[in-house]
Amino acid sequence: MLRISFSTPGTLRPPPGRGSNGGPHTGRGARGMWHVARGRRHGRPIPRGSRAPHPRGGAPIRTGPPVRLRVPGHPARTITTLGPDGRPDPWQQTSARGPNAPRGDPPRRIGDIRPQTAATDWYFTLRLCSPPVVSHAHQGTTSSALTRLNANAARLLGIPPTGYAHLLGMAPEHLNDDLCRPPVVTSIRIAELATVHAPWTEVSLLMAQQSAIGSLGVWDYLITSAPTPLDGIRDAGVYLATVLDTSTDDLRIADDGDRVTLIHLNRADLAHEAACAVRACALGLYLRRLSEAAQRRLVPLHVALAAEAPRRHDALIELYGTRSIEFEAPVSSLTFRAADLTAPAPHAQPGLSAVLRRHADQTLATAVPLRDWLDLFRSALASVQDDAAPALATVARRMALSPRTLQRRLDEHGTTWSAEVETVRRDRISRLLHTTDLSVEAIAARSGYADARALRRAVQRWYGTTPAALRRAGHPHGDLLESRR
Repeated sequence: MLRISFSTPGTLRPPPGRGSNGGPHTGRGARGMWHVARGRRHGRPIPRGSRAPHPRGGAPIRTGPPVRLRVPGHPARTITTLGPDGRPDPWQQTSARGPNAPRGDPPRRIGDIRPQTAATDWYFTLRLCSPPVVSHAHQGTTSSALTRLNANAARLLGIPPTGYAHLLGMAPEHLNDDLCRPPVVTSIRIAELATVHAPWTEVSLLMAQQSAIGSLGVWDYLITSAPTPLDGIRDAGVYLATVLDTSTDDLRIADDGDRVTLIHLNRADLAHEAACAVRACALGLYLRRLSEAAQRRLVPLHVALAAEAPRRHDALIELYGTRSIEFEAPVSSLTFRAADLTAPAPHAQPGLSAVLRRHADQTLATAVPLRDWLDLFRSALASVQDDAAPALATVARRMALSPRTLQRRLDEHGTTWSAEVETVRRDRISRLLHTTDLSVEAIAARSGYADARALRRAVQRWYGTTPAALRRAGHPHGDLLESRR
């Protein structure tokens, strides 16, 4: 049974003024848990993880900070995890009684868990990393399928639509379009409303129960159509971006030969109760899909939740099918027997996983992220930026607004039409300076300026230099701006 004993940054945001164990904020909780906030430990920054080369030749992937795992009762066990290249990555073993060994009482849990002793506690330093993940895809957004799932749960809980129907992405043309990706703040707001109306345990159970296979699109079938459940959950981790915001959520897999642990990291800025619900629901969703892939109910050996122990555990026991649930863990995880996840899936079809992976790539490539109204406006403005002087009426017509209403909305967002047009011009001029050999006069004509002199004045105002110097210096948002700060 794997038990995480060292946290990654931002694992759980406690209620205001309280520590992770319900007591006052301290450097460390009374149960031996590290209290981590804003990426700091005992007032010192947590060192960032190293970079590993991307096996597909892309940008390096950050492997993440070290995480210390405790394996009770297995002093001689050799444990490995998958590295960025998909091959096993060894862990470095350290003493349980070293200077950095956590102390204190064990966290609260449900069920009769065998006491841990110093003789059988061994610690391993793990740099968590899984197969290459499709990351940096539409950050700050989630799939419309996930937003629909949240909205349906809110409806079943009796939450008035007036509390969330106005949010970006909730319009029928966006909510029912699988290519649209609403902002993550929409799902966060609905989750927070849900946990006001019901305990977070019931919210997590309801959301997991409503997520029938296919409700989350291709991501569901990546798990259920793979040769084995383990192969499927690995693909699901790689393509987590098809459902979640990978800038705040991550799914990692640790395999020690006998047991497999799925580790879900969630760093979203959520209210405390909503964070508990989201993390519990994520584990429940993984368990449900794996059970569907195996065509039988899988029961995890152990469940760890980055959440405080609730007053009632009934909903969680129903969700996971076990009483072996640990609370106040630094990260949430599910531990299974390896044999449960490596047995051939009954309905696996050769070659189907490759087809689904290509479909997942296409889904991400064609997705349309929806952020906020200002982003929608800027997208509309960018669509007419080839015009030397984009007209207010043209952009307003594309957004189905009157020019006066458009200007009023811009004022509500703290900006003006002229300021936004100047921003578009600035970006366009910078791009032309760095990607073409056009003269300053030609760029001025293309950008709507009367002559080169007017363009030079604008560049001087924006960057404090001339167009020629800007072209020689490189990207304006790089070293040049850094030197002026």
